[in-house]
Amino acid sequence: MSIKTEAIELVSEFYDGIYAKVELFNSEYEVLAKQCALICIDKMLKTCHTDMDDHYQGMKEEINKLY
Repeated sequence: MSIKTEAIELVSEFYDGIYAKVELFNSEYEVLAKQCALICIDKMLKTCHTDMDDHYQGMKEEINKLY
């Protein structure tokens, strides 16, 4: 699976969870889901220093390109 695909899937998971529980305007769902995914990636980068850091950094870049 490509980094871009993983980034899209992560944001989509947050989007679906937020959509099911909170009532917002459509554009707000996308922004909030993207912010949640970026927080998740930042947490991973800060706490899990592994050889996957470049991978997570790539996912972060792809998430920033979305929407």
